[in-house]
Amino acid sequence: MAESFHAGWLAQGGAVSQIEQCIGYKKPLFFGGADTSINLELSDLDVYWTIARQFIQAVSNHDDSILTHFGVCHQIDLRPQEL
Repeated sequence: MAESFHAGWLAQGGAVSQIEQCIGYKKPLFFGGADTSINLELSDLDVYWTIARQFIQAVSNHDDSILTHFGVCHQIDLRPQEL
């Protein structure tokens, strides 16, 4: 996390993360989440990356089943785009 972004997180009352935690996006940027400190939350590091990995794999494989489970399928188009 960029130093100024981290300072903004702390200034808004965000907690300092422990070794097993991360400060991550509530709504990932690739699902239209804002790149602001308001869109951040303190999360368990393993849980955050497990869920993020599933999202990334689903998008890469054009598989909307995991996205539908998390209620975000309507926010992105998984169909291959023509150039």
